[in-house]
Amino acid sequence: MWDVSDPAAPFHVDSLVLGDDLPVNPAHNLEIRYDIAPNRLYVGWYRLGLQAWDFTSSGFVRYTPSPPSSVLYHQVQTEANDQLYSGAWGVRMEEFGNDELYIFQSDRNYGLIISCLGGACPQPATGTIDGTVTDGATSLPIEGAAVSADSGESDTTDFNGGYALTSVPTGARTVTATAPGYDDQSKPASVGDGTTTTVDFALVATSSPTDDPPSVSITEPLNNATVGGKRVKLRADASDDNGVTQVEFFLAGGPYSLASMSIGVDGDNSDGILVRWDSKTVVDGPGYVMTAVATDNAAEPQSTLSVPILITVENGGGSSGGSEPNCPPKSNKPACQ
Repeated sequence: MWDVSDPAAPFHVDSLVLGDDLPVNPAHNLEIRYDIAPNRLYVGWYRLGLQAWDFTSSGFVRYTPSPPSSVLYHQVQTEANDQLYSGAWGVRMEEFGNDELYIFQSDRNYGLIISCLGGACPQPATGTIDGTVTDGATSLPIEGAAVSADSGESDTTDFNGGYALTSVPTGARTVTATAPGYDDQSKPASVGDGTTTTVDFALVATSSPTDDPPSVSITEPLNNATVGGKRVKLRADASDDNGVTQVEFFLAGGPYSLASMSIGVDGDNSDGILVRWDSKTVVDGPGYVMTAVATDNAAEPQSTLSVPILITVENGGGSSGGSEPNCPPKSNKPACQ
């Protein structure tokens, strides 16, 4: 802003400082209509949209300490937009009637934006959405439930479960009801100008995880199967309301009464439970007992032992840990204990 009352000696009065009064971005168009608003400057910013700044002979009037500090602010571009010149391009004003000021703003991304200021401006077509929110199981009203439309209007239910959303733009709307302890619920609504549309909700209580232990069963190998090799597939089905953190497989018995030992753990069962086991770590023979233990993700974890299955190991020559084809009686080898 410059004072040019003396054309021979103009002097600087004030400036809108980029990075201080508003984020850094270039201005494209300025407009002052002395016959409409003689002390107001309208600015079309590329990335901020439209702003209006009041001014006096001593400078611009700053209403708030951070953007937007102007008296009018209509943002149509995000400040993070990497296209520097993709916002407002032009601002023009015109006055109609006694109390209608129309601002015409061209925008590269959104086309023509028309804003009307004043008490005589046309009002948008709106309607009302009302209804009740109840418990789906008991039909009792839910007090304090939040109800909102996708156009931004919201209300909280009273002690009768009732709500009302006013000034809802006409057309197809989506209404959502939420309440602690219940699943969210959304419903469509068709809003007419000056009419009331009723949308009732019957919310379903959120199911809570139980404290029951997990379930688990071995699915591979099958009971009485014969297995062999260094990469035997061990699979199980396990489930729990709190989730399953791991499944561990155990082996015992066999020709020389092997003590129970862990043969693999799956701690990431998001894609199914699978463990690869080297069957050559034990001696060949029948009578091996395999089990699986599943552990859940409860605050106090619980574990469940599966129904055991019997398998026979057959690799054609005992374990890979020594030269003896089988463990002799009373062997001290770990695989035979």
